[in-house]
Amino acid sequence: MAFFDKLGETIVNVGKDATQKAKDLSGVAKLNLDIKAKEDYVQRQYTELGRIYYEEHKTESEVDGAEHFDFALHSGPGRR
Repeated sequence: MAFFDKLGETIVNVGKDATQKAKDLSGVAKLNLDIKAKEDYVQRQYTELGRIYYEEHKTESEVDGAEHFDFALHSGPGRR
């Protein structure tokens, strides 16, 4: 009977290990999703900051990076 007891114990341990690994992977996936959401938020903030800066300075000719304003005017979503 010792063989079957050991076999049963091994099966239980393997099941517990598999469950723990699934929980760990689920936790990692959730963290990766959170990181991606935060990166997307930061990117949207940078985009909005750039839009605001552009709107406030688009008529100035002596702004650092002014050569990019004309490009921004004629490109972007829905423009060619």
